[in-house]
Amino acid sequence: QYRLPGEAGDAELAIFTGIGGTPQQNIDRWINQLSNPDGGSPEDSATVKKEQMGSYEVTYLDVSGTFNGGMGPMAGEGSSFEDYRLLGAVIETPKGPWFLKLTGPEATVDRWEDSFKRFVESTEP
Repeated sequence: QYRLPGEAGDAELAIFTGIGGTPQQNIDRWINQLSNPDGGSPEDSATVKKEQMGSYEVTYLDVSGTFNGGMGPMAGEGSSFEDYRLLGAVIETPKGPWFLKLTGPEATVDRWEDSFKRFVESTEP
């Protein structure tokens, strides 16, 4: 896990593998960690797209709203954080998927978005 600083508050980048569930189940879980302030479904505002990266397929997720849970320092019973953004990437390799998840205040994640994408594109799982 890494802390990415920002004036709106720090974001967290987590990189992991070997967790349960399919890539899609993890994407769905990430989407459901956020809620929309207008009461709409978080799926309505989520963008999911697949890209080819060399011989690997990458699924990207971009979703914003009120963050209601997760792991790491942002976890906690009853914790919720407004105006958050989650960028996710799942890199599917023959040895299993790698997951990259950037979560934090929307302005901070906006600041790190290009770096996140370049980082994903530079990986060689």
